[in-house]
Amino acid sequence: MRNKLKLQTLIFDKKFYTNKRKVKDWVLRNDFKLDKRKKDPVDKFANTYRVRQRNPDWFQKKTFRTKQLSKGIKGVYGYLKKR
Repeated sequence: MRNKLKLQTLIFDKKFYTNKRKVKDWVLRNDFKLDKRKKDPVDKFANTYRVRQRNPDWFQKKTFRTKQLSKGIKGVYGYLKKR
């Protein structure tokens, strides 16, 4: 049986999510996680905010796929490495 795709990162378009507070609110309201170990779990880029759900090193290379979750939000999925 093949592994299921697992969520690695959430990507928020700044056109729809104009600040980190809105991103954090959406993440918590929708039962995703914020990394409590980081001072600021929301990474800011030029046009997006990103919230990591799992470390990218845990995933097999070249298995990442992006899927639209809702307006202004995408998820990056991939296959975890075998342990």
